[in-house]
Amino acid sequence: MIRHAAVLSAAVLLLAGCTAAPAPIETVTGSPTAMATDASLPAPEIGTVGPGTLAGHPFEIAWDGIDFGITGLNGLDQADGSYLYVLPHMPAVGYCPDNEFVLSLSYASPTPLPISGAQSSNDPTYLHSVSQIDVGPRADGCFSRVTSVGEIIWTIDPLYPELIVVDAGETGGAKGIVTLEGAVAVAYKVNQGDVLEEIAARFGLTPEELKWLNPRRTKDLTIVYKDETLNLSPSGR
Repeated sequence: MIRHAAVLSAAVLLLAGCTAAPAPIETVTGSPTAMATDASLPAPEIGTVGPGTLAGHPFEIAWDGIDFGITGLNGLDQADGSYLYVLPHMPAVGYCPDNEFVLSLSYASPTPLPISGAQSSNDPTYLHSVSQIDVGPRADGCFSRVTSVGEIIWTIDPLYPELIVVDAGETGGAKGIVTLEGAVAVAYKVNQGDVLEEIAARFGLTPEELKWLNPRRTKDLTIVYKDETLNLSPSGR
């Protein structure tokens, strides 16, 4: 089973040049019990949920009821300084993913390689590629470069494919700035005194849906941070 994979599991990395997450000095805490755990959200059926090919090697992303994991990549050339990154977009060869959200997989792990990103919310469909990365200092300042990339072809649907976000206007715990594309709210900048549950309610969302919209978020999901920007667009996950 994927949950038994050991050594180095996937981790959220912010590479060279990234600053630490701000301390929640000017925040208001929402109720932890109001936020669903991953186990409380719908999950796909056990089995293969995302095939793909990386550098000529077919791979499969599978779900075992607890974890997502990748199989089929143990035959890749594991040169010194080479890693596997799972990314929320499709990078070109030569792309530099420094200072952005990635899930890092270690070649040292036995297969299947676990994808245990804390914010997967039982729905990893925001991830779009598995890339082989060459790591090391370079004259241009980039520490990591994509050497090969494979698209993930998901065979599962997003948890909330019909999610509609509607701004009902400011409330006492949701006074932040809304970014619009046309008439549609796509992002929200947290204001001092905001509360996570009230932000969700302002846009007709449950806390679980707001969590789903922000899978790349590495902070405590029961806390909102002043000046943090929350995604409100299903396509922007």
